[in-house]
Amino acid sequence: MEKKHQEIGLAEIHKIQLNILKNVDEICRHYNIEYSLIGGSLLGAIRHKGFIPWDDDIDIMLTRDNYEKLFELLYNDDVLPANLDVMDFRHKNAFQPYAKIFDNRTYFESDLDYVNTASGVYIDVFPYDALPDEKKKSNKFRMRSKYIDILLVAVIKRPWEKGKFLKNIFLKFLHLFVKNKYESLVSKSTQYSRKYEKKETNSMGFIRSRYKNEHFPKKIFDFYEDISFEQLTVRKIEDHKKYLGDLYGDYMKLPPMEDRESHDFYKWYWKEGKEK
Repeated sequence: MEKKHQEIGLAEIHKIQLNILKNVDEICRHYNIEYSLIGGSLLGAIRHKGFIPWDDDIDIMLTRDNYEKLFELLYNDDVLPANLDVMDFRHKNAFQPYAKIFDNRTYFESDLDYVNTASGVYIDVFPYDALPDEKKKSNKFRMRSKYIDILLVAVIKRPWEKGKFLKNIFLKFLHLFVKNKYESLVSKSTQYSRKYEKKETNSMGFIRSRYKNEHFPKKIFDFYEDISFEQLTVRKIEDHKKYLGDLYGDYMKLPPMEDRESHDFYKWYWKEGKEK
């Protein structure tokens, strides 16, 4: 762990994230790769013209073919500035089936997140894959994917959680069996995500999403347009109404105060000598 140094506040976190998004947008435009804001970031762009006031992250998506094209560039073509790095399955410190592009001058401390410790202030980049059209079948497909994720996270030597004895014992036991199986589990995870890639389906989404309604018509990811996000011009799917309506319902209505979530279990810092 780096020596604790200057803490980064929310306004500066947003500034760093916007710089990351700006770089990703420039790369995608240059190489004709389409992407879209999603989730709270897309909702923020529509409802607030930028960040949701209490939010502290940026999420984007790419269809699987564009996702693979982008990360092939990021790893092999030296297109990112020196202060930005990538964490995904091509990186041995990645344990989740999506990517982070992060500022390597920063780091975090958290009592809850022991999975992403190799990253800094980041934006999340999600691959969207084909899904079964039938909702029941799609939900079953997505639930099975979580089994692989549990095994993958168990590769990490997990810290002991207070008050969760049985869970700790189970995960310690699981760790013994999978600690040397990172590459094979990564391969299984990616293959499973792409199971319906060559099949005739009309649905798409991020199969590990925490949202039960993450099941959209594939055609809404065919067309994109510009949108303002803070001071940037970035990309979104044209049919944001279908996406946001399915995900949130009445998305223009502000949620009650108790439902306004932020990732306040993180504390972000500049690394020694890197503070701005």
